[in-house]
Amino acid sequence: MKQQQFDRVDQVLSLADELPSFHDFGLLRSSIRCLSLDETAELCRRTATTNYDVRRMALNRLMAFEEPRAKVVRRSLATGLLRQLADADSSSSQSIAYALSVLRGELAPKQRDQIWLAFVSSRFVGLRRRAYRATSDSPSVRIPALRNAWQLRRDPEAAWLLVKELPVAALAELRDELELHLSRPYMRARLLLRLVEAEAIPESELSRLDGVSYAYVMAKLGRPLPAERVISLVREHAGDERFDLLIWALGKLGQWDSLMWIRAHYSEITDLVVKGYQRRYDA
Repeated sequence: MKQQQFDRVDQVLSLADELPSFHDFGLLRSSIRCLSLDETAELCRRTATTNYDVRRMALNRLMAFEEPRAKVVRRSLATGLLRQLADADSSSSQSIAYALSVLRGELAPKQRDQIWLAFVSSRFVGLRRRAYRATSDSPSVRIPALRNAWQLRRDPEAAWLLVKELPVAALAELRDELELHLSRPYMRARLLLRLVEAEAIPESELSRLDGVSYAYVMAKLGRPLPAERVISLVREHAGDERFDLLIWALGKLGQWDSLMWIRAHYSEITDLVVKGYQRRYDA
């Protein structure tokens, strides 16, 4: 009986093998559109680790069903795929994770969190990165899982999320180990900004930042920069690709006189900017 129920699924899979991959006049897609809700879910299940094009079309079709049972069917498919993910190898896990990512948006919060937890706790970095790019509906689930992933894997993406999301007291405790894995200046700036804002560290710690990041953090804190420091920063960082951020910081702080100084020395500063571009291009 089950074989007869999914006979059209077998025919779609056979059709996918027969048709040229470069162009089929839409025959495969239209055939998938003719499948019922249960047939489409079965096609998704069978192609979870094979035939990306068929899987993508089948998932898109499954997500388009609006009949009352559709949510139940999608939830059931996700449950099965989660079980399959637990034993999948690296290649298969990425394929299954793609399907779960598509389904996740239409699932209940508890099941969305189950999928997110499966990703963030995976031994495969590709799945963990899916979790880092996504959200969890429950902070009580998300923060402990991120901390655990950080302790086990030391992924830079986990470090950055913890900088943004950890309560300040916990962030202060992990500051030194997190800072070692923050690869970009703006990440370190965000870390110190949060700690200074909460008075977890003294403002003098900001001197460790590069000049552009320092100006950015001071602007976010509303602390004006001395005019002589502005001149020094402009001359030092005119060739920096983040020079616009320095100008933004001065505007944020309302430092009109500093901006007018830049205007008066515009030609000189432009030459420094061009030389900075040339250095980066030649490197």
